[in-house]
Amino acid sequence: MYTLGKRLRQDYSHFLSESYIEDEVYVRSSDTVRCKASAQLVLAGLFPPVGHQIWNPDLPWQPIPISYVPRQEDNLLSLEKPCHALGEALKRFLSSDQMTNHTIVHEKLYKYLSLHTGQDINDVFLVHKLYDTLKIEKHHNLELPPWTKHLPWDTMYEIAALKLFIYTIATDTQKFSGGVLLKDIIDKFSDRSINGSSLKLIIYSAHDSTLVPALQSLGFGKIFIPDYGAHLAFELHKINETHEIRVLFAENFNSSLTLLPLSFCPSPCTLSKFEEQLRSREILPTDWDRECLN
Repeated sequence: MYTLGKRLRQDYSHFLSESYIEDEVYVRSSDTVRCKASAQLVLAGLFPPVGHQIWNPDLPWQPIPISYVPRQEDNLLSLEKPCHALGEALKRFLSSDQMTNHTIVHEKLYKYLSLHTGQDINDVFLVHKLYDTLKIEKHHNLELPPWTKHLPWDTMYEIAALKLFIYTIATDTQKFSGGVLLKDIIDKFSDRSINGSSLKLIIYSAHDSTLVPALQSLGFGKIFIPDYGAHLAFELHKINETHEIRVLFAENFNSSLTLLPLSFCPSPCTLSKFEEQLRSREILPTDWDRECLN
C-alpha cells in the first residue's frame, strides 16, 4: 500500500501540493485495523514530509489524520449499519430458486468444507470467509491443511465472489450499498464545483465488499474478487466551464489506473449527467435511513 501511495504521488504530482495541507486532503477509513493501517501506508507514500514538515531526518514520515466511525454506524464504507430494507432484500434473494439451486449444485462441496473445518458451511458468506482466510495464508506461504489439496479452488473462487455481488444483484439494493459511496463522491464533487471547496484529494480506505458494489453500481458486470490494493479513482475535470467526471480502475496496488468506460454516461461525462443517470436508475439514496425502514 506504501507503493500505491508513491504511485499516486507520481501520477498526480501535477495537481497535488508537494506538501501535505490539511484543507486539501480528507481521509475516511472503515473502522478496522487493516483498513486504517492501509490508509496510513498510502499516506506515507503520498505525502512524505518536505521542508518545515521534516521533524526527524531519519524518518521520512509525518502523522496525517484519518476519520472513521464505528462499523455499526457506518453505512458509507461498511455494510454493517442495520438496514431493514436491505436485509429483507437479501433474505428474498437467498431464499430464491436461484440460490436454492446454487446450494443443491454445491451441496457436496459444502459438506466437505463442513467436515474438515468443524463448522456448518452452508452459504456463500461462509465460503467467502473461508476462501479469504486460506487465500491469505497461502499468500504468506503458510502451510495449508492437507485436506485443502483436494479443494476445487476455481469453484471456491466463484462462490466467494458471488457473495460480494449479492448486495447489488438487484437494483433496489444498490442504493443501500454502492450507491451510498457514489452519492458521497458526487456531493463532494458538487461542493468543489459550486462552492469552490479547497479539497483536492479524498481517500476512502475500505473493503472488497465496498469496492465491488461501487463497481456494480457503475455497470461493471464482471463477477470477481478484487486483488489486494485494487482501487477506483474518480477525477473531476473543469473543461470550458463544464465539470466532467472520469472513473479509473486499478486491479491491485502495483497496477496502473486505466479508464473505466461508463455505458450509461459515455465520455465526456459531465458531473450533472453522471448524477442524473445514477438517480434515474435509482442507485443513489435520497434519505438512506428513511428508505431503509421501508
